[in-house]
Amino acid sequence: MGKIKNPATDKLEKDLMQAQLSIDIIDMMKEKTEGNLNDDEKKFLDNMIAQLKLNYVDEVEKDKKEKIIEEEKAANTDAKKEDKQEEKPES
Repeated sequence: MGKIKNPATDKLEKDLMQAQLSIDIIDMMKEKTEGNLNDDEKKFLDNMIAQLKLNYVDEVEKDKKEKIIEEEKAANTDAKKEDKQEEKPES
């Protein structure tokens, strides 16, 4: 959920906002069916929602770590460019 294969790039892309919306909708459906489910159906739905929420949190954490790594790489690249410009003799 929230992971979609892009047909143009053939890569798996994440849409965390869509995943959160889908989880919220399933959670709402659980509330709306309260009292109409047997024990097995309720356990299945509870387990599925819990797994989706855990996977969502895991993906959010991965996304945060990836952004931090990208920012560090960009900062290092900028610093290297500045160092090279300082080393060039002026004409």
